[in-house]
Amino acid sequence: HYIPVFSGSEYLGHMWHYRDVSAQRTASEHIRKSEEKYRGIMEHMELGLLEVNSEAKIVRAYPRFCEMVGYSEPELIGHDPKLLFSPPQFMSKAHQEEAKFLQGKSVIWEAPVLKKNGSIIWTLINNTPIYDEMGNLSGTLGIHLDITEQKLLQADLERARQEAEQARD
Repeated sequence: HYIPVFSGSEYLGHMWHYRDVSAQRTASEHIRKSEEKYRGIMEHMELGLLEVNSEAKIVRAYPRFCEMVGYSEPELIGHDPKLLFSPPQFMSKAHQEEAKFLQGKSVIWEAPVLKKNGSIIWTLINNTPIYDEMGNLSGTLGIHLDITEQKLLQADLERARQEAEQARD
């Protein structure tokens, strides 16, 4: 910063004020790199991430989640995830779980997810509350793991168990 210095109407020069901003610039750069690092991790992990606000509307869908469900992020923003992804016979359970995580509770649950093409995948979902800088609940982050193969294997094993029991009788 500087200000001009006058004596009467005669210009004498400028008075300069310097402030070292090195620490501030270093901290800002560190924050930028950290944000970049974690954004890269979140966008490239095999878990589907979905951010929902406190009104139960989607505010962010990460690439892996979009890939899992067949929607693009713009198609999802502003929509209620229950209405998009819950099969009708599972809607009651979806309402129950939503009530828990919208109260700030961390919830882990299995759920069928209706994809854009009409098929269903099974997911293990961890809903984690998100708080704003004032400590108020602002939404939730849903972390989705596709467990469809495990559910199919489980069903096959159950079918084989029942057939073995019937054959034994």
